[in-house]
Amino acid sequence: MPSATRPTRLEPVTPQNAVLLLVDQQEGLFSRIHEPEQTRRNLLALARSAQLFGDTGGHDHRPGGRAQLPALASAAEGYDSYVVVDASGRFEPVPSVATISRLTQAGVALVTTRVIVLETMADNAHPRAEEIYATLPAGLVIMDDAGQ
Repeated sequence: MPSATRPTRLEPVTPQNAVLLLVDQQEGLFSRIHEPEQTRRNLLALARSAQLFGDTGGHDHRPGGRAQLPALASAAEGYDSYVVVDASGRFEPVPSVATISRLTQAGVALVTTRVIVLETMADNAHPRAEEIYATLPAGLVIMDDAGQ
């Protein structure tokens, strides 16, 4: 195992360089996770916004594993890897210190749905910005230059 750590600088996420991987979304477990409806809304926001970005990246849905293992594996293979913590179906209110430590030491970025969607969109000039904002839970409103 190499002792060198990955650089922490990650490239900005774009529709051209990203793949959305939804891992092990088991309907039967949703009743046992922390904030199941919020998690469901965040998962839907990720999937819908990916479609609006033009589906230029890839999408994969794999059963059998949580976000941590695929994130660690992809980081080990040299990919920039992100875990969307508010769409991860946690059983506790926040990820454990051990989980955060393990992921960050491996070079995995921890983000929220809003952060990753808005980073992928890049700016409000995106031709589908209004639709993308509408996918986000609790909605975000695009403001014009006058703040309205």
